[in-house]
Amino acid sequence: MHRQRINQTLNPIEQRINRLIPPALENPLPPQAKKGLHEAALRYGASSAQASLFSAEGRITLDAITVTMVCLRSEPVPFWLLIGYLPPPQALHLAVWHHALLRSNEVSMAMNGSSFGIDQAGNAILTKPLLFNSPEDIDELATCLNDFNTLASSLIDLLLSLKAPEVHASPVPTASEQTGEAIQLAQKQMHKTWHNPLMVQLCEELGPAARLSVLHDFLCVIDLPERQITLIGDGDERHLLVATPVHQRFSEEKMHVGLLRANSELMPLSHCAFSLSSAGISLLSRQNSDGQSSAELASWLADFVTLATACDLPPPAAPTNTR
Repeated sequence: MHRQRINQTLNPIEQRINRLIPPALENPLPPQAKKGLHEAALRYGASSAQASLFSAEGRITLDAITVTMVCLRSEPVPFWLLIGYLPPPQALHLAVWHHALLRSNEVSMAMNGSSFGIDQAGNAILTKPLLFNSPEDIDELATCLNDFNTLASSLIDLLLSLKAPEVHASPVPTASEQTGEAIQLAQKQMHKTWHNPLMVQLCEELGPAARLSVLHDFLCVIDLPERQITLIGDGDERHLLVATPVHQRFSEEKMHVGLLRANSELMPLSHCAFSLSSAGISLLSRQNSDGQSSAELASWLADFVTLATACDLPPPAAPTNTR
């Protein structure tokens, strides 16, 4: 039921953005949120006209991406999705587009807890779940708009740079090299050790089967009977970037479209997404540990492991003809 309700919300919003016309489909916004949306857009640097449209319809066109705010739930606590729409550059091979989107997810998840997926037409859908229930969230939303624009413009710049260089020009770095540099930059901001004591408590909650290793003082690795989990503490000393590898078959190019489409559903449902690195495909999440006990985090991590383990299950066998 929950999955169906979210799909019913996402599909009209995707259709609305795809048409790029004044909305014919409803995107109801709580009246009490409209002032905050207007102020957040102005704080981002949007014009008064853009801010008014954002507060009225929840839609704003930034330099590199069109963004829509969707309220999935008003009570008991407002639950919002920030959804960005980005069509692929013209004349770009779709395999390159899909590869770049999956590669970007490690950076986007570490940066602000967002991830790239695709819609049925192959357009990128950048999604971030967020709470937006007080005036203090205005700064956060303005930052999210800026992050979305930065992620989209960086992705497009990267893809456009892949064109063949002119004669005598310096070689253009490959997508892997540039994405790797971006990941290294993001990780430099996350070389914190505040979470290490919390990880010890977390493993105590998980039981004796959970074995903790700390690499380079900041990278925590928890080995469970089912799989290995890596956790990195964010520089804000609240969020944890959590990752676990999934089955090797997902690294095949033919699987990339399905993974990206799954991301558009996984983010609203579980705040998880698939990402591609040199090691293969991983399931990622960014979890807020602020105010959570080690028992609550252990319960969340158990759900994360269950989801990753379910992903590893082989696809159902095709029915056989018994005649």
